[in-house]
Amino acid sequence: VSTQSTGRQLHAMAHSSQAYPLSHHSRAITKNTTMDRAAISPFRQQTNHLAPSMRPVEHVDAALRSAQKFHDVDPSWNLDRELVTLERRPYAASLLDCAEKAARSAGKLIRDAYADDKPEYDTKLNATDPVTETDRRCEDVVIETIRSRFSGHDFMGEESAQGNLREALTDDPTWIIDPIDGTSNFVHHLPGVSVSIACYVCKQPVAACVYFPLSDEMFSATIGGGAYLNGGRIRTSACESLRTACVATEVGYDRSEDGVAQQVARLGNLMMSGQVQAVRMTGGCCNNLCSIACGRMDAYYEGRDATYGPKPWDWAASSLILKEAGGWIGSFAGGELDIFSGCGVATAGEPLRDELLPLLK
Repeated sequence: VSTQSTGRQLHAMAHSSQAYPLSHHSRAITKNTTMDRAAISPFRQQTNHLAPSMRPVEHVDAALRSAQKFHDVDPSWNLDRELVTLERRPYAASLLDCAEKAARSAGKLIRDAYADDKPEYDTKLNATDPVTETDRRCEDVVIETIRSRFSGHDFMGEESAQGNLREALTDDPTWIIDPIDGTSNFVHHLPGVSVSIACYVCKQPVAACVYFPLSDEMFSATIGGGAYLNGGRIRTSACESLRTACVATEVGYDRSEDGVAQQVARLGNLMMSGQVQAVRMTGGCCNNLCSIACGRMDAYYEGRDATYGPKPWDWAASSLILKEAGGWIGSFAGGELDIFSGCGVATAGEPLRDELLPLLK
């Protein structure tokens, strides 16, 4: 193509309604010009997971508003809402920024509540499963904050979720929220209380944060971007033996004869056969998993079934944080974690997993 002909084509394209060239021919003639698609694509500014002050949030939000949907979404899916692939790190950073803002807003309500007398509470499953007005207010604040930025997304919150939770989680972006993880700690004014928020896309976690308002600790992670505590990279411990491990568990809500017997048997195996160094109960699934993620503890197990064990909002955010920190999390049988099963095991690494799992059968 002659230089004169190319110039005419570029001039015509510049005055057309097309945002940037799509055909192979158009891409070829615009290479290294101001209309080069590689240079002007709103998603060219890729990034790994960065410290909060370095995330290009404004850039990503502008790209989302202008793009409507991501370019690699198959139009035949006929989705009404944006759907993104998991490798879209800028989008994950934008989701995480929104989650952190929502968690901090809810955290302020929790801190304020600790300044008052012990709160009144209702119960849900049984007397061991309390819920307070602060739980409900925190969930409302979280949902309002996220919805103001991502209005088309779905939500699954502990205080508002109903029906079959497994069926409620679709491929659409869905925020899974625990407004207060460790409500029993909260009603007794004990520490170890957190706000847990995760965004799932295609039924997989993309961005997650767990915020502990009393200690002002923000744990966060994005898919493939690593795990962080207050902006600093975290990793699990190098512990490979129960004899040097600190293992966490929780008694949960099950007070049946079979349920209590199972808990006692597992704990006995851990102490006698495993000769574990230390056992702790912090009162919160998120607290335990985040403690493993940053190396404070080394393993955690809990659960009997979907009724009495941890719920999806207990696992959703902290499981991503743990995995991005290098830890292992899965089922009692050693398979993938099912956040709807009510059962799970987490360890700092696979050697410790291989020693722990046989003791929990």
